[in-house]
Amino acid sequence: MFLFLNLIQPIAAQEVELEEPNVEITILVNEPVNDEANAISMMGTTDSKSVVIDPGHGEEGSPGYEGYLEYEAMWKLANHLKDALTESGATVNLTKDTEEANPSLGERGQKAKGKNLFISLHSNAYPGDESINGCEAWYSVDQSWNEDHAKALAQKGSEIMGNSNRGAKKSGIGGDNDFAVIRNAVEAGCPYVFLVESGFHTNAEDREFLQDNEKLKELAKGYAKVICGIFENAHTDVEEMIKNLPAPDDVTLEHKAQVEAARAAYDALTDEQKTFVGEEHVEKLKALEERIAELEEEPIEPEEPGEEEPIEPEEPGEQEPTEPEEPGEQEPTEPTKPAEPTEPTEPAEPTEPTEPAKPVEPTEPAEPTKPIEPTEPTKPAEPTEPTEPTTEEKPITATSNYNFLVIGIAMIIIGAIIIAIMHRKQENTM
Repeated sequence: MFLFLNLIQPIAAQEVELEEPNVEITILVNEPVNDEANAISMMGTTDSKSVVIDPGHGEEGSPGYEGYLEYEAMWKLANHLKDALTESGATVNLTKDTEEANPSLGERGQKAKGKNLFISLHSNAYPGDESINGCEAWYSVDQSWNEDHAKALAQKGSEIMGNSNRGAKKSGIGGDNDFAVIRNAVEAGCPYVFLVESGFHTNAEDREFLQDNEKLKELAKGYAKVICGIFENAHTDVEEMIKNLPAPDDVTLEHKAQVEAARAAYDALTDEQKTFVGEEHVEKLKALEERIAELEEEPIEPEEPGEEEPIEPEEPGEQEPTEPEEPGEQEPTEPTKPAEPTEPTEPAEPTEPTEPAKPVEPTEPAEPTKPIEPTEPTKPAEPTEPTEPTTEEKPITATSNYNFLVIGIAMIIIGAIIIAIMHRKQENTM
């Protein structure tokens, strides 16, 4: 038994000695190895990288809400981002020299010429619903390789601000989704162009965050980390840029900005990163640049005038002129004219009586009755200017006056006949 115990004791001692390395490892893991100065350097290096930061808006016409002014907060955020990227080795420029300045969108975008990355900083707004919050990042529809980078910027912003992640959005598809500053920066040949909306200043929580300078510093470091990650993996983007370009025989001057962007992105790679870019892509890029140079040197030949057929004028008879519309909605009705008087028929001439035989002179002839003297016809009344004769009123015309005259003459003739008959009767009685 004694011998057995002596054999066990060395084994137990060996097990205790094996546990000591575990203690040492635990101590090493718990030792602090990072501080704030080393935090940015761990993001990656941006040596020889050039970045342009665009603080949105200016003093004149700046958006704001409840005492918040966008241009003031974005100026602070831009300078904090500049400091963080400068510490990582990048060369950083702002699009304006003072907080109050407000350059045009064209001037801001042109600052991206010859630079590796352009980022425009803004805060969003929606007064119709103050509950809406969140971060979003915009990229050009012509730079598809930037979609994942825009997603990373939006996600990092929402993580730090504690609001919703609104993701990546395309600019350049028309309507309100077309930011001129993005378009101008892309046309300047910059390969990485973004516009970031950091929260909604119409939302109380987002607005409180944007008015806190220390929180803006934290947000700037988050954006700087994403930017450094873009440069670290830039070789994959360069290959995609070159693949998306047309073949050298099909390239036109419209592709010049895209070719320049691919060249800028490739030149910004480290020597180690360039080794990951396929040789066929590098050769294609060189061929594209040569073809662009040839196209710029080629003179633009004016079109010969004989190539275009002259437009024959239309015959005058083919197109009928349109009659002008008469004024007024309804045509005026013409007043009805009074009926024209019918011409009176001439009266029949009276038959002349036969001459009576010479009467025997009576002893005492009776005195003949005097014939009825015809009355003078009344003068026709002067016609008054009728306003508008109706069917009930008949205007006085010359026909009626003529009828009176005929009647008078007829009465005289009848009277003469009666007198003659009476004389004949007297002669017969005698």
